[in-house]
Amino acid sequence: RRRHTRFRNVTGVQTCALPIWGWIGKLTFIPAAPCTSPPTAGTAVATASTICTGQSTIISLTGGTGGTGQTYQWQSASSASGPFTNIAGATSSAYTASPTTNTYYHCTVICSGLSSTSSSILITVPTPFPGGYYTIDQTIPTGGGNFHSFTEAVSAIACGIAGPVIFEVSPGTGPYNEQISIPQIGG
Repeated sequence: RRRHTRFRNVTGVQTCALPIWGWIGKLTFIPAAPCTSPPTAGTAVATASTICTGQSTIISLTGGTGGTGQTYQWQSASSASGPFTNIAGATSSAYTASPTTNTYYHCTVICSGLSSTSSSILITVPTPFPGGYYTIDQTIPTGGGNFHSFTEAVSAIACGIAGPVIFEVSPGTGPYNEQISIPQIGG
């Protein structure tokens, strides 16, 4: 069966009609308006604000203005106070970041020569978990070499280990009603 899609142009507005046996309705494509000057950059947000080395997160803007002619430049810094430097090629409204250390990001939005800079966002990259001897004891809270649960212990090593790690369940603290899967851990 052949599908036919019809397009027509009415006074500069593009419309599209989909096949009869598919979705019923009309899509109207209207050209974007020019950007607002001065622009509002908005707030930088990320799909994940904590990532392991080798992972990435998408940083984008929310709550800002848009339109044709608006340009973007993402910048990064090791400190919230900067100095921020341009990231080569990071010139769209979203940026895929893969930092290896804690890094701050913000975006400068430009329209008609005027600019606005977004709030900064910190992407945290945990250091590998230190090697050593640790206990799992649900009768005391997590901290000081103890984990309250197996889930907390596995979460602690998720971004890698810096040496051999031994977890020992403290005698008489069970039963533990957890089912966990330990993924491959770097280090």
